[in-house]
Amino acid sequence: MTNISKRQLHQFPQLDSLKDELIDEVLTTYHNYLQSLHDNMVKRFQDVIALNIPNWYSNPFEIDAVDCEDEIQEEFIELKNGNDTMSKKVCGTIRVYRIPTPICGNI
Repeated sequence: MTNISKRQLHQFPQLDSLKDELIDEVLTTYHNYLQSLHDNMVKRFQDVIALNIPNWYSNPFEIDAVDCEDEIQEEFIELKNGNDTMSKKVCGTIRVYRIPTPICGNI
C-alpha cells in the first residue's frame, strides 16, 4: 500500500490540503500517474542508477585520502589541504571559499 492510497500526502502540500475532499478514484489516478513516471524514469536512467559513484566524489571533505584510488590520492590531498579551494564544515553544511575568477573585458 502506498502513501497516496493511505492518504499520507505530506509530500504534496496542495493535495494534502484537499485530502478530505479527494475521492479514491482521484487518488488512484495520481498513484497510477506517479508509478508510470517512476517506471519511465527508471527505464530511461538505468545507466545512471547503475553507476558506482565513489564516496570521495559525493563527500570529498569527509573521507581520508587513503580511502581513494591510488592514482588520485595526491591530487585529493592537494585539493583537501589547498588554501584556494579550502572548505570548512560549519554546522553540518559545507562552506566553500570563493576562488577568484578572471573577469573578461568588453567584447
